[in-house]
Amino acid sequence: MNIREALPADATQIHGLLFELGHSPSVETFLKQFAAYRTSESARVFVAAEQNSPLLGVLSACVIPLFHQAGSLGRITALVVSSHYRGKGVGSALLSAAEDWFRSLCCARAEVVSGDARLDAHRFYQERGFARASQRFIKRYDS
Repeated sequence: MNIREALPADATQIHGLLFELGHSPSVETFLKQFAAYRTSESARVFVAAEQNSPLLGVLSACVIPLFHQAGSLGRITALVVSSHYRGKGVGSALLSAAEDWFRSLCCARAEVVSGDARLDAHRFYQERGFARASQRFIKRYDS
C-alpha cells in the first residue's frame, strides 16, 4: 500500500468514496472543493493506493492557526476507507500520514469530528490516541 497526495486523476474515485461516508456532493461542488484543497498550503488530501487497483481510502485535512496559544490545529475533515479494505490498516496509514504532516507544521494538537452514530469510527480514533474533549455546536447557513 502506498500513501500519497491525491492527484487530479483521483477525483472520480475520491468522489465515489465520499458516498461511502454518507456524503453526496454534486460533482461540480466536489471538484471545486478538491481543487481548493489541492492548491492550498494549509490543506492536503491523502490517498491510499495499490498498483492496478481502485483507491483504498482517502483522508482530507487542513491546518488552522490557533489564536489563544502558539501553534496550529490539525483538523481531519474527512476519512473514508473503501468497505472492501476496512480493518486492514488503511485508515491507520492515512491517519499517520496526516499526523506526520501536522507535526511538520508544528501543530499543537489534532482533531477530528465524527458523527454521533459512527461508533466504529469513534473506537478507531480512540484506539489511536484521540480523546473525546468538547461539545460542538453548529449553525447552518447552507440549508
